[in-house]
Amino acid sequence: MKHEVKHRAKALWLLAAIGFGTASLSVCCLSQEPDLLRRARFVATGDQWEFPENYTWVSASRQFCKRGYSYKRVVQAGLFWFDAKTKTVTYDRGLKALVEEYSGAELSPDHKWLLSGIIRKHDVPHQEPRFFYDLVPIHGGSTIRREVDSHFMGVKWCLDSRHWVEFTGKHVASPGSPAGINMSSQPMEIQRVAISSIDGPGRMRTIEVSPRSLLRVPGVLGSRQNPFYEMLVVGMDRFLTWTPQTYPSANIVVREISLQGAKPLHKYVLTPPRKHYLIQLIPSLDGKQFLWKLSEGIKATPAEAAEYERRTHLHYFGSSRASLWVSRIDGTVMHEIGAAPSSVNPMEYGGRTDPETGEPNENPVPRLIRWLPDGKHISFAYKRDLYTVSTE
Repeated sequence: MKHEVKHRAKALWLLAAIGFGTASLSVCCLSQEPDLLRRARFVATGDQWEFPENYTWVSASRQFCKRGYSYKRVVQAGLFWFDAKTKTVTYDRGLKALVEEYSGAELSPDHKWLLSGIIRKHDVPHQEPRFFYDLVPIHGGSTIRREVDSHFMGVKWCLDSRHWVEFTGKHVASPGSPAGINMSSQPMEIQRVAISSIDGPGRMRTIEVSPRSLLRVPGVLGSRQNPFYEMLVVGMDRFLTWTPQTYPSANIVVREISLQGAKPLHKYVLTPPRKHYLIQLIPSLDGKQFLWKLSEGIKATPAEAAEYERRTHLHYFGSSRASLWVSRIDGTVMHEIGAAPSSVNPMEYGGRTDPETGEPNENPVPRLIRWLPDGKHISFAYKRDLYTVSTE
């Protein structure tokens, strides 16, 4: 009898230990605290920050933000400033009145000017619409409107904040594309650029891009519908471009090209860490560094898969480790800043995706990553809250 009680107690202890271990496994493997957050400094909650669609740091503690309209949101749409010290949001109604279309608007590197998004107007019924964009001074002054044609692709500021470049061209079908394919999803071919200066915004220097130029190669700017995620305008005739990664550990080719050059001015081959996939590559404000957002797949162990399936009745293939790294523009001196493991099963999520990276919105990963003006810190959103972290 005594031995029976003893063995029963031992069995109960083992079951409790296994249960505790399983619970620990579930917490550790599926929801462990990211080491990125342990290094980072908390700035504001998502409610305090009002979680904008886009933002730019204009100082170490102040942001310029924008948010479009959405029927699902009760928060206000518009242009606003966020003070990280006081945690206050101030809507700029005067500026919003000057900016007719702020979706796709781009702030100059010195934060003094705003190029609006494309404005579409139907002046005459049953005729083709006209297209415009505006140059708007942030701190008061007259708005200057520029009319463009239907082949207009977009604008980008030069790093000097004095000039901007207007791109014109067309989408071209990829080799082997089926007939009737949606051309807006196909690579862009830039055929013409126009360079303007804030000192004489009404005057533009238009340049036809040579058919021999690397800038004219379809897809040289990347595969996104908005290719300018993969471009930095270093100067009026210097463009830094990089190609998206096609499979884990593949090299990323960075080229500095000119308007008419058939060969790059500079070419760098960047090699990510083994088994990592590039999600996003963000150049620093001075064009000297890259911030890397990488993803590493982590295969589930049999114990993890069994526990996940028991709790959710869904198959668990594993998780992905989202990490942030920094390097020089040529890929040297690369080091990791921190990581945040993802807990979303790839078979579960659906719905809306991040417009910057294409990742599912349900995936708890660092988002809205931006450089701070000092070039030594970055900011990111994690589960809607705002953080900053040193890159050193």
